[in-house]
Amino acid sequence: MTIFATDVSEEAIDEARSRSFSEDEVSEIDQFILSTYFVEKNRRYTPVKSIRDMIVFSKHDVIKDPPFLNLDLVSCRNLLIYFNSELQQRVISIFSYALRYQGLMFLGLSETIGNLTSIFAVIDNKHKIYRKSNDMGNIDIEALAYFQKKDFQRGSRKLRDEVNSLDVNGSINNAVAGFFAQNGIVVDSSGGILFFKGGNKYISHPNGPATNDIYKQVSDFLRLDLRATLNEAVRSEQVCSSKKIRVLPLSDDRVYITITVFPLPRNKLAENSYFITFEEINETDRSVLFSHQMQAHDINDVNILENELTALKERLQITIEELETSNEELQSTNEELQSTNEELQSTNEELETSNEELQSTNEELHTVNDELEHKNKELAFVNEALNKVVEVINTDVLILDKNLDLFLHTKGMERFFKINYTHKINLSEIIINALVSIPDLFENVKNVVQKKIEVEYDLIIDNRIYWFQIKSINFSSDDFGVIIGFTDKTDIIRNQQLMFQQSKLASMGEMIGNIAHQWRQPLNSLALNLFAIEKKIHADAANKELFHTFMKESQKTIQHMSTTIDDFRDFFNPNKAKQLFKLSFVIDKTISFVHDSFINYGISVYKKNESELEIFGYENEFAQVLINIFNNSKDALLRSGRIDGFIRIGVKHQGEAAVVTITDNGGGATEEIISRAFEPYFTTKEKKEGTGIGLYMSKMIIENSMNGSIGMEAIEGGMKTEISLQAYKNA
Repeated sequence: MTIFATDVSEEAIDEARSRSFSEDEVSEIDQFILSTYFVEKNRRYTPVKSIRDMIVFSKHDVIKDPPFLNLDLVSCRNLLIYFNSELQQRVISIFSYALRYQGLMFLGLSETIGNLTSIFAVIDNKHKIYRKSNDMGNIDIEALAYFQKKDFQRGSRKLRDEVNSLDVNGSINNAVAGFFAQNGIVVDSSGGILFFKGGNKYISHPNGPATNDIYKQVSDFLRLDLRATLNEAVRSEQVCSSKKIRVLPLSDDRVYITITVFPLPRNKLAENSYFITFEEINETDRSVLFSHQMQAHDINDVNILENELTALKERLQITIEELETSNEELQSTNEELQSTNEELQSTNEELETSNEELQSTNEELHTVNDELEHKNKELAFVNEALNKVVEVINTDVLILDKNLDLFLHTKGMERFFKINYTHKINLSEIIINALVSIPDLFENVKNVVQKKIEVEYDLIIDNRIYWFQIKSINFSSDDFGVIIGFTDKTDIIRNQQLMFQQSKLASMGEMIGNIAHQWRQPLNSLALNLFAIEKKIHADAANKELFHTFMKESQKTIQHMSTTIDDFRDFFNPNKAKQLFKLSFVIDKTISFVHDSFINYGISVYKKNESELEIFGYENEFAQVLINIFNNSKDALLRSGRIDGFIRIGVKHQGEAAVVTITDNGGGATEEIISRAFEPYFTTKEKKEGTGIGLYMSKMIIENSMNGSIGMEAIEGGMKTEISLQAYKNA
């Protein structure tokens, strides 16, 4: 199969070669056809290669260029409406020449074939689909078209005509079997000449445009009888003959014509065709004999009657011709009316479609309006809710558009800026009318916009601490803004300080118990030494050397107890500034605080390895974190009832971080408990045994104060806590 896609415009041909279709253009195509014969790429559809290979794109002028031949289908829609009637007839004749027998032709809804009904049969008048009705006419394509005459290859056409001639002769011989008929004419049911067999002196070509209408080529005196005989044969589908018709003009010879019409079988030439013969009968000899038998006045009467009959036929023929002319005019008018009616119907359908579209658009507008009103209500509710949320979270925001004009702000921002509602204000005016001092506000906003950075720092205003932020926000792909926020964290800091103090007090209680354990042995030693020296004195065995030894041992014990008090005091004295300290030193000191107490409970504390890693941070706060973790491990071991309880602590250098790992064999905890372990006031102990703030404060110290991380996970038989801190670079 080959499809010729033509146009007079080279630009149109180039566009068609690379044409693809949008989703809207193919929306009405069946999904199976779309998936079978089209390829989708980037939401555009193109025909598959097998279809594309069938199409030949070519610049072609249907009026001037030679036509393509042996076509099965010609589709020419909405082109003929731009031509006059003469040019329309020429182009349709060209299409007939180009088509095979019974080839199809599609025209536009406002186009017709005019009076070329002899070469095209109507299949669907509404949709303008026609079929080539015969292949016999030798259409002179060079005479019909405007292009210059050229020599074309006609070999195949000649061969086809020869085959058709043989077929016609065969059909005629079968139809006239048993009759004497040598010469004649083959016509269709409307009198269109399809084929000549032999010559006939009663058929001649009239002056004017070429025609294949037999009624215009037959002699005038035969026209009326020929029409009646052909119509009778068409109606009855049988052989029909006319009465004898006197040859005109009248002469002494009495010559008559008998017209016989033979229906032919349906064949390639047309759906119905008929063979017409004109048989000449000469009755001159019989008329001489007959005239001797007639009186002279009878002969005159006969001549008068024949003359009157001839005049009557002539008048009747003139009337028929006038009727035919009127009929053609009526047909043309009817076709124009049909075309106008179809155009009106099409216009009416378009108006109905437009009306439906307008109704649909109106309904959509109503729906959009309702949705808009609903959205406006939602927006008002969201704005109100936003203001309420801002009040709850103590955050006030001011939003600028990309031109740094005020776009939106919360009511609380009026504590910091004097905002004028009478006109649109810019950042410069906002800064000028600021009620508080904000250093480098304009420069910071500029850096946020140009460098795409974020500015965040604490700002003290009226003895309150605010977390001040400047960030860039994207409204859409090509629109952005700047948000300035004030978050009042004064109460949060005070609560954290209170919780930290509570944690300190809780740790203090634990530490007092540890000190009690550490002092018990020195106090016992002092008591025994006093008892021994007392006995020596009563026995008069005391001497200066013995007393000196007792004083030395007692001072050593008291010094140890004093050191314990100093360590205890230092532990509860928070560091004011960060300092460099060794992890191993803080770990050893912390273990010394709890060692005696844990031994009393049957719990061993091991330091797995020595490390000289140094940390820049808060030494005492880090020690408190270790105490909190040790106490949680101790409580878990006591609940488990183990007699071989242990706590191990290790330090390792991992990349740029110092990682402290603390493990125990106290049985561990569930994932649910671990996930909440660092929440404030969460505890698995009885209220009188725990506050639930130890691990929370540990997380605050490690993450907020020392920029590290802390996490817990269950291991086999126990729990592992891992602390990661930034190692000092020179360590």
